[in-house]
Amino acid sequence: DCPRLVDVLETQADCLRATGRVRDALRVLDRAGALAARTEQDPLTLADLNFTRAKTLWLDPQTRASALDLARRALAAYEKEAIVPRDRDAIAAWLAARAPAQTR
Repeated sequence: DCPRLVDVLETQADCLRATGRVRDALRVLDRAGALAARTEQDPLTLADLNFTRAKTLWLDPQTRASALDLARRALAAYEKEAIVPRDRDAIAAWLAARAPAQTR
């Protein structure tokens, strides 16, 4: 198991989500999550996985609460760990657009 594969799978899932293949994206994210659990990953890689899963889950109205929770966890990790605020700001903006009254 190569730890770098987590990033590749996360990118693949993001592409699948962007093309409307939500179920496929979630399967790839499950694989990435399992690999991340078996390999040592930095907190921001896990935050990226959570945010990609959040964006994917958001597409199904029944899983939007889970999506917001995952995005909040990703934002918390970025607030704690990130040196460059770009990614943190993107997550905060995504949350603000979807849950303006409760972004935290």
